[in-house]
Amino acid sequence: MAILFIPVYTYEPVMKNVPNAVILLIGVLAVVIIIVLAPVESINKPLDEEERKYYARVTHCITALQVCVLIILFCLDLQDYFYAGYVSIVLIAVFMVMGKIAVKRYVQ
Repeated sequence: MAILFIPVYTYEPVMKNVPNAVILLIGVLAVVIIIVLAPVESINKPLDEEERKYYARVTHCITALQVCVLIILFCLDLQDYFYAGYVSIVLIAVFMVMGKIAVKRYVQ
């Protein structure tokens, strides 16, 4: 539950002190991670090839839509809303990496 406070308490330090180029670079890296790693399997529910392709397409569509919305918010200078969406994408990328590591660790 505490993870919901990350955007609230990190908005000021990040948006005021970090250059926009760095924020953009981290966002692009997060989107690439999401696209490359999607979908993440569970230890209890492995995916077959057809499910993997389907969920990868769904993930790509949702990610593209989110990126378009974030670009619009950034261009309209709605920084509060942009940062909330930005943090969600970065956290999803972090958790996807953690999920891939966990699955590889326990499957072997």
